[in-house]
Amino acid sequence: MTTTLTPTRRRSTGRPRTATRRTHRPVTGVARSRSVPRPSHPPRMPFVLLIVGLLGGGLVSLLLLNTVLAQDAFAAHELRQRTTLLEQREQALQQEVARAEAPEALAGKARALGMVPASGSAFVDLERGKVVGKAEAAPNPAPNPAPNPAPETRTRSDGAGDARSAEDAR
Repeated sequence: MTTTLTPTRRRSTGRPRTATRRTHRPVTGVARSRSVPRPSHPPRMPFVLLIVGLLGGGLVSLLLLNTVLAQDAFAAHELRQRTTLLEQREQALQQEVARAEAPEALAGKARALGMVPASGSAFVDLERGKVVGKAEAAPNPAPNPAPNPAPETRTRSDGAGDARSAEDAR
C-alpha cells in the first residue's frame, strides 16, 4: 500500500485573506506605531536657492572689491605722478638756491651794490684779548657811470614779495 501525502489546507474562516507578510524585526525597546508616516526627505528647492544666493552674493562682493581696488590704483598712480613733479620742483629750487649761494654769485651781487673786497683782515682773539692781523680800510671804488640795477624782486603768491620790494625802494 502506498500512501500519498497531500498538503493539508487550513480551514477557511470566511474572511478574505490579505497579502501581508510578517517579518521578524529585532526588538529595540521602542514600540513603533503603524500610524507614523515614513520620514520624508526635506525639500531641495530652499537649499538650492540658498547656495545660488550665496554664490551670487560672493560674486557681487568680489565685483565691488575689484572696483574699489581699481579706483584706489588710479588714485595711487595720480599721487605718485604728483609726488614726482613736486620732487622735481624741489630739486630745481635747491639748485637755484645753490647757485645763489655760490661765492661768485655773492661777489657779483656785492659789486652790484657797490661793495668792495677787503684787502686785509683782522681777528679778535678772545682768550688773549688781542687783535690778530692788520685791518686796512678798503679803497673807495670808482663811481659807476650807469645807475645800479635794481635787485631782483620775486613776487610770491602770498604778496610778501611785493612788500619786500616796497621796502627796498625806500
